[in-house]
Amino acid sequence: MSYKMNYYENLPLELQYEIGQYVPYKHDHPPHFLREFQEIVVDWYNKTQLLGTDQYVSNYRSLERRYGLSIHQSNNFKHGVFRHLHNTKYYHMIFCYSAGRFKIISLRRPALGKNSCPKRHKYKALLFSI
Repeated sequence: MSYKMNYYENLPLELQYEIGQYVPYKHDHPPHFLREFQEIVVDWYNKTQLLGTDQYVSNYRSLERRYGLSIHQSNNFKHGVFRHLHNTKYYHMIFCYSAGRFKIISLRRPALGKNSCPKRHKYKALLFSI
């Protein structure tokens, strides 16, 4: 029994290709969060597990085939996800598939307006006005 709900995806691939020549059909892609999760796994694995070697994993499928994650690695990976989420507050994280790592670009700080100066400057302004 197939998990796919429509009849087109249950057909053999040869028949799908024949029908696809005449009728356009868009295949369902995996959700965006799944791809992002796989990128985080590959980045974390390259940074922690393959750290002193010349090897690196470029995509999730090769990581899954060759190495996989053990129970101890999955517990440590939890901290890697939290670190990634913390870094996304301060950096743009762009995954580079050729290197198997995220490229990090720092975010610009928002400009402070007239009325939104930090508290320490308000206190200095009060001291000098007295």
